[in-house]
Amino acid sequence: MVLKKHDNVGDVIAQALTELRSRGYKPSYVHHHRFIYSALELYCTESTTDEYSEAIGEQFLTAVKVQKPHLRHHTMNEYRMAIRRLNCTLTTTEWRPFNNRDVPYVSSCYNSIITEYEIYLYEKGKTRVDVRAHMHALARFLRYTEQQGCVELSALRPKIIFDAFKETTDKCCFRNVVGSFLRYAYKYKLIDINLSIIVPSVLPHTPVPTVYSPEEIETLLASIDRRAEFGKRNYAMILIAARLGLRACDIADMKFSCLHSDAGTIEIIQAKTKQPLVLPLLDDVKSAIDDYVDNTRPQCADEHIFLNLRGYGAVSPQTVTANVQRAFEKSGINRSGRKRGSHSLRSSLASALLAEGNDYPTIQKVLGQKDIQSTRSYVKADIEKLRAYALPVPTPSANYTAALAAVGGFA
Repeated sequence: MVLKKHDNVGDVIAQALTELRSRGYKPSYVHHHRFIYSALELYCTESTTDEYSEAIGEQFLTAVKVQKPHLRHHTMNEYRMAIRRLNCTLTTTEWRPFNNRDVPYVSSCYNSIITEYEIYLYEKGKTRVDVRAHMHALARFLRYTEQQGCVELSALRPKIIFDAFKETTDKCCFRNVVGSFLRYAYKYKLIDINLSIIVPSVLPHTPVPTVYSPEEIETLLASIDRRAEFGKRNYAMILIAARLGLRACDIADMKFSCLHSDAGTIEIIQAKTKQPLVLPLLDDVKSAIDDYVDNTRPQCADEHIFLNLRGYGAVSPQTVTANVQRAFEKSGINRSGRKRGSHSLRSSLASALLAEGNDYPTIQKVLGQKDIQSTRSYVKADIEKLRAYALPVPTPSANYTAALAAVGGFA
């Protein structure tokens, strides 16, 4: 077999992603690889090459390793795996994972039930990765059950479930895994009561959105060098994210048919929600797009507005995000503890609209969201404005004061 040492980076990436899909990997797993490969494409662009080789892959990993903030060890391993898969595609060699050994489940008196349930999950069409993760969590729960003196599933009681829930560190996983198993156990008469209904629930963590002030957004836009090779394109993409709050996927998918100059609107079908969205075609947005199209956009029949290197296709959402991140890094803006992707521009717009006095339904309409709760999660409220609506702290009642004194106060 003759090994291929160089090939177009876009072609090699496309082949690797196609191979992932053909092997039945989840869309989210393929999407994560695409994100890493978009960073590789950007690296190749900056290195003025459109060819891929194993040496380029190693140089890219070295550049990623020394960037700041440093990637976590687990994330760095994901980058190495993605590049290794790309190298296998380039050289047409068989891909083999780093470690294909199965870690055994913890043992207990319920081993036979674990084996039967694992077969059941495979028969339900679960993937091998899902089943292994599911069974590890369940085996730990059943081992805990045995340690509490319950050696028959029919003797399982709510207190053991509650105590195990308090002990676990991943409570969402516990609810999903143990709840599913208890429904199975009740369905197949392993227990007499459907104990899944008493498995505690837990609210998922809602992160505080990253928000940049209007002044910081203007600093970001002003820092973009529009004279650079991709400066005009990047400026237009980032301006759209900042002024209109569009998602990276919608910016990447924008076509010339979305622009309606006569009506002064941008009309798209959102990739995430499949819902139509109509936004104003702002003057500065229109000027930025025209500047890019008239001066630096490659001559190409592709209907997408924003194109990749040499016009071989539309930019990816990951390319949009990567360029926003790089713009933040070069802007000099203090980013301590704050995200710097395209979604931070979306949440910054939402918070700015709220600060201007707009209500949540209006912001929801601008962002094109179906659920107003999603809109609220994007908005960082102005704490000083909220202080005006703060309720006074009630005076403690006599019973509360007595109870507090009985336990020695807060000491």
